[in-house]
Amino acid sequence: MPKGPLPAPVRELLDAPNLATLATLGQDGAPQATVVWYVMEGERVLVNTKAGRAKPANLDRDPRVALAVFDSAQPYRSVQLRGVVSERRDGAAASADIHLISRRYTGQDYPEPESRISYLITIGSWSTWGLDQVGATEH
Repeated sequence: MPKGPLPAPVRELLDAPNLATLATLGQDGAPQATVVWYVMEGERVLVNTKAGRAKPANLDRDPRVALAVFDSAQPYRSVQLRGVVSERRDGAAASADIHLISRRYTGQDYPEPESRISYLITIGSWSTWGLDQVGATEH
């Protein structure tokens, strides 16, 4: 999987409001996959979740993640990211994050911003499908 700066076509796909599937590792080592909203914050991926769910327990225990982002207009185009959680935000910061993410997908603030947790994911490597102009695809 390539490392380093994301090429423009990859970044364009990630900057669009596409859904992502976030894979975390459970306590027993089994993967758990969840569809999530996200936003790019610089070179990191910002995701947000409700406290008390399996996802925060998994991420707090083991920061390794994988994300698959599919182009909503052309689902056979995708980017797969591997990385680690490098920052956690709680309280007012996490509430502000979910409003930011919700506006990206719905155009409105999130209706229940309380008890939220944000995670920033540092990308370690990536691969693509259907973005042949990138030249670094993995099939």
